[in-house]
Amino acid sequence: MIAEKEKIVFHVVSHNKLSVGQHLQFGKALNRFGERINSLEFKIKGEDVNQFVMIHSLNSISQDEFNEIKRYVYETCLITREYALETVRAKFFAKRPSRFKCLYACETLEQAENWANNLKRMNRLNGTTPLQIVKLRVKGNIFKAEGNLMLRNTQSMNSKFQMAQDYWQEKTDFVEPELLIEGEAEVLQIIKEF
Repeated sequence: MIAEKEKIVFHVVSHNKLSVGQHLQFGKALNRFGERINSLEFKIKGEDVNQFVMIHSLNSISQDEFNEIKRYVYETCLITREYALETVRAKFFAKRPSRFKCLYACETLEQAENWANNLKRMNRLNGTTPLQIVKLRVKGNIFKAEGNLMLRNTQSMNSKFQMAQDYWQEKTDFVEPELLIEGEAEVLQIIKEF
């Protein structure tokens, strides 16, 4: 649901610790996630990963090279999913916050702790872990989405576009809700530091 209002939320901070009283703005420039998605490159020994895989046999690659190939597969699926979501949002739901520019938040502390644990488990932060869970007062355009839809990365493009349609629809029941926020935020409390 979209709401132009003030709300208390919880946010998992994965970089640059925040402090009480700090003010933040989201929705105009790329967030860290958007910057990361747009700048990902995959090389092994200076060589494009795709080219590397084509010219080397599986028996000749090291464990580190294999891990980089796995990361490439995961990140490529992620990029494809995110661009399907952004394409559908821009075309059919332009008033919803962009995932590339928003602040991600949760309605409850329990949800924020679950997201922090998921991020650590999936190692989606390039080897780092979240630094904090903070309580924020936010004001602006708030959209509540089903984060559970984000977990299906290897679908066909048709399925990804259908998932994106489902993601941007207004819902009332959620398995793993996530809030996307364009607007202002004030740090009210540092709940947990890692």
